Amino acid sequence: MKNISILLPFGNHSISLSSTVTILDIAQRSGCALSYQIVSANNKQPVQMGPFRVTPDMTIREVKQTDLIIISPLIFIDNQAILDENRALIEWVRHLYQRGSEVISLCTGAYILAATGLLAHKEASSHVSAIADLQRRYPAVTWRKEKIITDQEGLMTSGGALSSLNVLIYWLMKYYDKSTVRRIAKGLQIDYPRESQKPFYIFSNQKNHTDELILQIQEYLEEHQGEAIHFDELAHKYHISRRSLNRRFKNATGESLRTYQQRVLIEKAKEYLEAKPITIQELAYTLGYVDVNSFRNLFHKITGTLPHEYQRRFLAK
Repeated sequence: MKNISILLPFGNHSISLSSTVTILDIAQRSGCALSYQIVSANNKQPVQMGPFRVTPDMTIREVKQTDLIIISPLIFIDNQAILDENRALIEWVRHLYQRGSEVISLCTGAYILAATGLLAHKEASSHVSAIADLQRRYPAVTWRKEKIITDQEGLMTSGGALSSLNVLIYWLMKYYDKSTVRRIAKGLQIDYPRESQKPFYIFSNQKNHTDELILQIQEYLEEHQGEAIHFDELAHKYHISRRSLNRRFKNATGESLRTYQQRVLIEKAKEYLEAKPITIQELAYTLGYVDVNSFRNLFHKITGTLPHEYQRRFLAK
């Protein structure tokens, strides 16, 4: 019999709680020997989670041992204030892990797990939009934004939003009848096993910096995507040496000029694929690619999927 504690941190997000409880409840009724309780930091008062109110079963002071801790996602408005409010809970997670508990962080629950220090020198994942901030806060962790699941020494992290449910199926597979767990995943239409969240990346343009020149160059690259842009000519246009341009662009955006230009182009390709049926040849030529295979390979490199597969999944009906 496995005992599971579903942790509700201060600032928690409701997106995964109901799905987590549903999966565990179905697993119970399907013969998996497990029990679970919802655990809060310091009281059993109802917790408002969006439109729902959830009453915890226990507090962390009452849970002395558990086989698995599931850390629910967080909503971040003031990141540091939320982490400060969860200090007792962070210490509790560290303490129980040292006593033998496994830990799963769902989506942005990775903030809590990373704050324990247990992820240092290990791989981890989270929602792609949180990775840059997590890298800044916890540089000792190897953040793998493309991964749906990481698992090292009993510490499991997951991708973003509902993709995080894959890690629950993964954990159930470790301890219970695999055919039973597969039926649960199929019944809930969970796409398991899925290894990458690359197809769901949303290009954020990396413009949260203060280098005005680089912001102008980013705008230029986006307005002229699909055109043959020579970076020496681009540097001359903006009265800067090519070497300085490369250095400043990488410092401001975290990416090279070439990588950024490719990501802009693939983001435009995704828009075409989502809007209407289009062949790979038409798409490549529309975006200025003569070599269709090179375009296909670039699309796969950036998104983790092929253009026709992406269109099959995301084409507007």
